[in-house]
Amino acid sequence: MPVYMIYICHSVSDRALLEKYWSSIGPTLEGQPIKLLAAYTPFEVLEGENVLGVLVAEWPSTEQPALHAKEIRDCFAKVR
Repeated sequence: MPVYMIYICHSVSDRALLEKYWSSIGPTLEGQPIKLLAAYTPFEVLEGENVLGVLVAEWPSTEQPALHAKEIRDCFAKVR
């Protein structure tokens, strides 16, 4: 059974740093079974306020995690 992650961005404190992060994150995801269904694509807010962006991602299952916790820390440490 697939697993989904939904991330809703409500604010950005440093847009330039965020864009630098976005440009560097690609290699972290290479070879991982993640499928980006929506990543900051146009959307309509039906309820709530201050939604700047939305990301929806899918993994094949909870039994096939994209990365182990240590690998995640190592990959993201390189980007930061």
